Amino acid sequence: MAQTLRFVKSLPKRERQPLANKFKNADADAVDLLERMLVFNPKQRIQASEALAHEYLAPYHDPTDEPVSQEKFDWSFNDADLPVDTWKIMMYSEILDFHNIEQGNEAGEVLVQGAVQGNATGQAFA
Repeated sequence: MAQTLRFVKSLPKRERQPLANKFKNADADAVDLLERMLVFNPKQRIQASEALAHEYLAPYHDPTDEPVSQEKFDWSFNDADLPVDTWKIMMYSEILDFHNIEQGNEAGEVLVQGAVQGNATGQAFA
């Protein structure tokens, strides 16, 4: 992560181009929200709760139906130093879970084996 940040900071500085100039026909509130969301520094970026309360999202905003987590999300799993093949299998497993395919069933088992063995089924991860 530190290397990525160092790389990004080493890039040449460019003058900011206002999004309003790029999206001349867009709603001003939409552009404002987008600009606040696309801030590189997370400490200066709009918070999720603030974004939900933004004027552009007013028609959809319902504070009674927008729970706020009391705990920060733990991203430490992202720091694991694992082989690439392990990351591939983990990602594939998440995709299967997302699509409600149980890995114990025949289809899911074949797909996972394919990803591990690197056959045609697993080539998408190569």
